[in-house]
Amino acid sequence: ENALLRQELAALRRQLAQAQPATMARGGDHGIRAMELYTPNHYVDQADMEQHHGCPGKYTSGLLQEQIGFCGDEEDAASMALTAVSRLMRKHGIAFESIGRLEVGTESLLDRSKSIKTTLMSLFERQCCTDIEGVDNVNACYGGTAAFLNCIDWLQSDACDGRLAIAVCVDIADLNAEQAFLNGASAVVMLLGPDAPVVLEPERASCMINTFDFYKPVGWPDGFPLMRDGKHSIDCYMKCLESCYTKLAAKRYQGAEGALRMFAKQTDYFVNHCTSTYLCKRAFKRICELGHGSDLGLREQLDMYATKAEPSTGLTKRIGSSYTASCYTNLYSLLTTVGTGMHSKSVAVFSYGSGSASTMYTLKVKQLPMMDHSVFAQLDQRSKHLPEEYLKMTEQYSSSVYGRFGFDPADSGARLPGVFYVKHVDEWGQRSYAEHGGEDAPSG
Repeated sequence: ENALLRQELAALRRQLAQAQPATMARGGDHGIRAMELYTPNHYVDQADMEQHHGCPGKYTSGLLQEQIGFCGDEEDAASMALTAVSRLMRKHGIAFESIGRLEVGTESLLDRSKSIKTTLMSLFERQCCTDIEGVDNVNACYGGTAAFLNCIDWLQSDACDGRLAIAVCVDIADLNAEQAFLNGASAVVMLLGPDAPVVLEPERASCMINTFDFYKPVGWPDGFPLMRDGKHSIDCYMKCLESCYTKLAAKRYQGAEGALRMFAKQTDYFVNHCTSTYLCKRAFKRICELGHGSDLGLREQLDMYATKAEPSTGLTKRIGSSYTASCYTNLYSLLTTVGTGMHSKSVAVFSYGSGSASTMYTLKVKQLPMMDHSVFAQLDQRSKHLPEEYLKMTEQYSSSVYGRFGFDPADSGARLPGVFYVKHVDEWGQRSYAEHGGEDAPSG
């Protein structure tokens, strides 16, 4: 233990020698420096799910979805977060000692006490880096935004010592067999710091209210969410969207007359949280109504959607819902789809989590962050499954995170190098992980 402490102190001295002065770290233009996205290597076509459920067109033409990304019991939210964080650090040559805060947003809980952040520390412990603040944030789909804003606030605070922050948004949407068309899975990791190419602007607006539109009671017979009234859930979403949009417009334009219209007209892109592409489209329709009233015809509205919002939906169409990661999967889609056309553009981001918690903020894109632009090509390489196989694998996942202990996960046969998988879950619920083709991660 004394030897380990000496190593940590030596690492701390290196950190202090390399870190910027705190005043520089708080200097300004805080935001996103790099992004990484991971989704499991399995998918099912929504057209096949329509045939399986006997509802032609409901998921494709209705919800505007194409595919669902998913996993079996060999992956979970912690393994996905391990994969995304390790890829971010490796691809972009980020020194582990340069990170001073790491927060996670998720609702795919593996333990009611131990955070996924502590599991991620296995990556940093190897480098003798344990002086890293932050834990998990939990509130339905909003946790990722809580992690993101907390990290930015830390970077701008007196507590920041010149190091950078990482926000992790990770979830596996897991609904019962009848609602399995709403599943999906992704992890988005963001490296945050000063002088960022994608800058968080100072004004933001939130709407926090008490609802039961989507929830997961402790001790319920299964781990599936309860959404007893889909219309009520969408009504809660829209109420929060209207409140956030109206208040943010007033703040940005200092209460000027016509603020709602100016906000809609002068913002280049809109990124909305969603459970399907249809909800993104419906949210943008409401923004148009708030910003333009009855002046905007249907054709104009559709043209604006195609320009200002649809570029953010390409990944969601093929991955599905991913709860806390949804908003940031859409942001990733926008940045990689528009590419260098994003330079000097503004983006309004609306994040919503049932219960209900929501925030709208704006980003200014000076240039693209460091990110992998081959993500769509990677989706093309995933392993395709029939609905029956999909439902069997997702049932394996569901049971593995709610009530099943003492097992070794099944190998799907589509494992990828550099991806972390669940190695073993013991009879006491301790989970261990291993990187395929790499090192084991300590139990978490």
